[in-house]
Amino acid sequence: MLTIVDDEWLVDTEALICSNNLTKIVVGFSKSGKTYIGKIKDMPLELTARLAKMKDGDLLLKKTVLDAEEVFRKEMFARDDDTEKQY
Repeated sequence: MLTIVDDEWLVDTEALICSNNLTKIVVGFSKSGKTYIGKIKDMPLELTARLAKMKDGDLLLKKTVLDAEEVFRKEMFARDDDTEKQY
């Protein structure tokens, strides 16, 4: 299911990805126990080069992944709650 969480994030719970509409970063997810772990799957080359030059580029990428994980988990839990209510 595709869900636009806000103007920034697009969540696809079936493909297990979360895309940032502003930065064009795509974070892929894998299930680990009862949670989902995000990892950058794709990002524009220009952004990669720009972040590589920045002192805190790694921290900005980590924050992006953490933001994506938070948005993705909320959407997955909401989806799971809706599924349970149908039964």
